[in-house]
Amino acid sequence: MPHLADISYSQETTIAAVHYYYQFLTKPYLPPSSIIEPPEGSWPQITKESIGHLGKTDEVIELLRHLPYIRDDGENETPEVAPGTRFVDWARFATRNWDREGVLLATDGDEWEHMPPHVVGLAMETRWPFNFHLNTKLGVIYWVKCPHAIKCAPSMEPVLDDAGDTRPRRSLDGELTGRPGRCPTYDYSNLSGETGDGSTETIRKVYRDHGWPHLDRYRKEDCLKALRNTLRETYPDLLKDGDDSSDDG
Repeated sequence: MPHLADISYSQETTIAAVHYYYQFLTKPYLPPSSIIEPPEGSWPQITKESIGHLGKTDEVIELLRHLPYIRDDGENETPEVAPGTRFVDWARFATRNWDREGVLLATDGDEWEHMPPHVVGLAMETRWPFNFHLNTKLGVIYWVKCPHAIKCAPSMEPVLDDAGDTRPRRSLDGELTGRPGRCPTYDYSNLSGETGDGSTETIRKVYRDHGWPHLDRYRKEDCLKALRNTLRETYPDLLKDGDDSSDDG
């Protein structure tokens, strides 16, 4: 198992990892047009003047200037990029006069007042109480409120720390149950021992029937169309606004 002392933060590696993850999500469901890249390498609106009042370090601000984001225009629903979670579009936050407490509560979570300045929230919860925080001193990402079953059996080796306060890191490249325009999700009701409504396995079956996870056989557009039709017939409450119109004709 890796030790915390052997891990270091790298802005270049962090940016590359975010790029990789977004590109991975375009394979099953995410529209490539949802990914927005910083113009000429950096977002000019993300500066100490625009977000310095949040109290984050210069290193955090510099990272946010160079990250790609998932488009959040405030009008259309932003696709989820983790279970019940969407990544923060810091480029958009930097252009609005958001109050400090509201931004930190959304990005750092309930413990925002105790969050060190070198830690930044990468995601905001929507349907599930999940947050992801990057520690730019230690070079690790914390999955806040990670389900117990994943903590006990992560797909990647946990990071060892003598202080015992580093949470296991989890690869999100798992078996998909993504909804159209939303995210690949795990059946967390089953992880917690509760009985689900069956929608997870229904969604998985649609993906499998269309070739997932074999990318050479996977038919993305046909799959998403079939998924909308299936959810419309069996689980209409799971469809986001705008997905309840017929795909036929």
